[in-house]
Amino acid sequence: MKQDNTNDTERLRYQDVNLRRAIQRRQQRAPQLPADFSLHRNKRRMRWHRMAAAFIGFIVISGLAFAAAYFLQDHSGQIRENATETNHSTPHAPTPAPVHFSNARLDSILTVVARHEHRAVSYHSEAPRSLRFTITWNPDQPLADFLATVNEFEGLRLTDARDTIFVEQTAKESQP
Repeated sequence: MKQDNTNDTERLRYQDVNLRRAIQRRQQRAPQLPADFSLHRNKRRMRWHRMAAAFIGFIVISGLAFAAAYFLQDHSGQIRENATETNHSTPHAPTPAPVHFSNARLDSILTVVARHEHRAVSYHSEAPRSLRFTITWNPDQPLADFLATVNEFEGLRLTDARDTIFVEQTAKESQP
């Protein structure tokens, strides 16, 4: 039944002279472009895009190659020269100078020493923190020597164990 309707519609369209003329007039008013107009236009654009991309790629790669050659040529020589200069001019690291503490609190002295020796400080009581000392510490000497010097003071005992300096207050000896 659909075919009958379709055939009837087409037959009426061809038979109706007025309808045919209206369709022809409408087609004449519409601008006529070649069927492959958009295809040619896109091909031209694609050609220019490819050429521009190739040119930009060439410039980028050339710039990278130039920069790499410049960097390797100039900086490798400077690095080698600097390395030889530092090896010849400073054969040994500078020795740290002795540090003199004058009327300084024990906690501030031990903070400086512990930081240099990569140790922590632990106080068993708060009383030794406020003791004041006048002492000279030589960073070149072993830590045990400095702790022995501080231990010579009465009522104080410093020990080094497990990367920690322990500070204890000892009982004062009574004299007869």
